Amino acid sequence: MGRFGQTASAQRQLTGIHLSGDMADLLSVVRPTGVGALLALTETTILRVPHRALRAAAAQFPAIAEAFWRHCAVDTATLMQWLLNIGRGDAVGRLGHLMCEMAMRFGGEREYRLQFDLPLTQEQLADATGITPVHVNRSLRRLRELKLVTICRKRVDIHDWDGLVSLSGFDPDYLALDIGNRPKVRLLSA
Repeated sequence: MGRFGQTASAQRQLTGIHLSGDMADLLSVVRPTGVGALLALTETTILRVPHRALRAAAAQFPAIAEAFWRHCAVDTATLMQWLLNIGRGDAVGRLGHLMCEMAMRFGGEREYRLQFDLPLTQEQLADATGITPVHVNRSLRRLRELKLVTICRKRVDIHDWDGLVSLSGFDPDYLALDIGNRPKVRLLSA
């Protein structure tokens, strides 16, 4: 699922991608008027939890409140990273950065994945990176030519993790994953 904003002329900008299990709109618990909208990027099931139930759980269990706070902090740090990437990164680096982030997030707490499904269209990748779909196509071709990443049938294969990290200036600290100094590589199917 994606979080997005839209201009008056209907130009959309994705401001986040939520994976299965993410709390996609936790900020609405303290700010009931949304600042963006949610968009199903693939077949999606949404579980709605009433705000009062989340507030009650947070009030009764401080560890839950802290987990909610941490989630919101990571969400904010990710948004800041996306803003920096769109504002200062080149098109190839923007896409590379997104692939690195997804590899880390799909991998979980202690690993990253070099292969994963990313069922996004080139138009959706464009909305996430602030470039046109045509430029997405060219940039994906460049990543393939550099032997860093290939995407075929919505499946991402990262061939050179260190090269992709270097090209895109990726530093996973903003994701606040428990990865120690360096995550281990896992070649798992998605």
